[in-house]
Amino acid sequence: MAEQKIRALFTEKSDLAISDIVKNFRLEESYEELMKKEEQDKNTNELAISLLAKEFTQGNISEANLILSLQKDIEISKETAEKISKEIINKVVPLLEKVPEEKLHNFEFKEDIAKKDEERPALSKTKEALYSKPLIDSQEKSKLSDEIILEDKKRTQEPLENLKTKKILPKKPIQPKPLQSKKTGPDSYREPIE
Repeated sequence: MAEQKIRALFTEKSDLAISDIVKNFRLEESYEELMKKEEQDKNTNELAISLLAKEFTQGNISEANLILSLQKDIEISKETAEKISKEIINKVVPLLEKVPEEKLHNFEFKEDIAKKDEERPALSKTKEALYSKPLIDSQEKSKLSDEIILEDKKRTQEPLENLKTKKILPKKPIQPKPLQSKKTGPDSYREPIE
C-alpha cells in the first residue's frame, strides 16, 4: 500500500505559537530589515519558521535538516537552531492541522477550510502585536519629543526675529509707464521702396 501524503494546515494557535517563538528568541525584525529581505527576495524569520515547521510536519525534512535549515535561513547559531527546532516540534507541530492529501481534493472540505480561514484573525494581527512594543522607552521618547518641540520653536521664531530686524517698506502702487511717441519719419530698419 502506498504511503499516504499528509498536508499541514496552520491554525490560529499554531500562528501564535510561531509568533511566540520569534518573540522569545528575539528574532523580530525591524522595518529596515524587512525591506532588505524583501529586496533580496528572502523570507522573514517568522515565515521561514512557518515553512520549515510545515515541511517537518509533512515529513519532507528530518529533525537534523530542520536544524540546519533554521541555521541557514535565519542566520543563527547551531545551539539556537536546536532550541528553536525543539520548540517547533513540541509547540507548533501538535497545533498544525494534519490532513490527508486526498481529502484536499474534496470540494466541500476545501469550502470548510476557506470558512475557517476567513473566521481566523489574520496573521498580520499577530505581527502587529509583535511590533507594537515601542522601539524606544518612554524616557527617550519624552526626551526626543522635547527636542522636537524646541527645534520647532526655533524654526518658527527665527523668521519672526528676522522680520523684526528688517525694515518693511510700504508697497507703492505700480504706475504704468508712459507710452513713447512714435517717430513719423522713415523707418531706419526698412529699405526705401523705389
